[in-house]
Amino acid sequence: MYTRAPINDLLVICDLILDIKSFSKQIVDKANGFAISRVGFWSSISGSVDIVERSDQGARSALLSQKTVMIIGREGYFESVKEYPVADRKDLSKIIRNEKWSFPYRGVRFVNIIRISSQAHRVFSWVVKQEIIDGLPDSCWLIVPETACVKALDFASDIVLESDNRKLWVKADPNGLVSTINLSEKQIEHSQQQEVSNFFPPEFDVQDLNTKLHYTSTILRGLKKVCMTSPWDFIVPQKKQLAFEFPWLNATKILSSVAFIYLAMSSAFLLLQDQWLDRSIERREKSAETALEVQQQLTTESRSLEIYNQLASAAVPIWMFWEIFLDLHEQDVQFLSIKSNDTAKIAVFVRAPKASDILASLLQNPRINKAEYVSAVSNQGDLQQFGIEITLNTEFISQQAGVVDDE
Repeated sequence: MYTRAPINDLLVICDLILDIKSFSKQIVDKANGFAISRVGFWSSISGSVDIVERSDQGARSALLSQKTVMIIGREGYFESVKEYPVADRKDLSKIIRNEKWSFPYRGVRFVNIIRISSQAHRVFSWVVKQEIIDGLPDSCWLIVPETACVKALDFASDIVLESDNRKLWVKADPNGLVSTINLSEKQIEHSQQQEVSNFFPPEFDVQDLNTKLHYTSTILRGLKKVCMTSPWDFIVPQKKQLAFEFPWLNATKILSSVAFIYLAMSSAFLLLQDQWLDRSIERREKSAETALEVQQQLTTESRSLEIYNQLASAAVPIWMFWEIFLDLHEQDVQFLSIKSNDTAKIAVFVRAPKASDILASLLQNPRINKAEYVSAVSNQGDLQQFGIEITLNTEFISQQAGVVDDE
């Protein structure tokens, strides 16, 4: 049968679990809000703004000078995809660094390399305009084109990312991505194919772009995947150079020295503490041993007392026989012999003027439970000789002893 207490305990545990989940959710939300506040967005329409202003989360934005990641709108860079029949990735990286600049304007090139076979790689290139790079805050470490975020999500179909004042059209292609911006549905419906081709490459089928997604959430999901898979590809070149120029060897030596000193000091502290505890335990062992000895003595005495009480409770008060014998002596009884094989029974052989009177008086005695002849009655002059077995009334005697003790 279930009781109320276990049910209440279960409810308390459930409330505790819900509180922990709520607290964990608050921590995750605050961490997400802080991370998003460090992400900025650049577009030709609004310049550098906070990515949070484009979302529905309402998180508090940080200053633009504190942005760590900047997402670049499609109009701020040139993108291309090219396949190289080079098996080794390091050799391909050298080829890319040394190849002739063939892009329409000067800027900073970000490259993402993907292996497509054992003998070839596909290279995604994004060239961000130099004036955009120069206008970004010094705190920025990652510059990620918005189509790089879309690419990281590996959409299988063409999509449209909509926001308040712009649209990003992305066509999924087996050989890479094709994208453009700022083409409304009204323009698509009324434009001729020749006009549309000014925005799209010839292989771009505008009529298939029917999958619409929320802009900010999609870009942020893609950015998260970029940061998890290939963040090194989008580090600002100056920051990357700082990483190479950083004195890692000296820093490693300093950290190793600090770690060695810390371990040595902590080990010495633990050793001293261990010795101090040993001495403290030794000082307290003497008093503890004394207490243990006293406890053992008390235990031994308690056991002895219990044994004594058991023996005393089981003992039969045979001293009562002497009171009975004194009563018989007052009746002119001569004792010949006394025999006993049991502590509660005794046989007496006596001479008395009349045997029946002696037996009657014994039966009337409350201290005697039973009295009977154990030998024949024979006449010896004026006296009769006989034997009587007397059994004590132990319950009555115990009650009388308890009354005396209470008094």
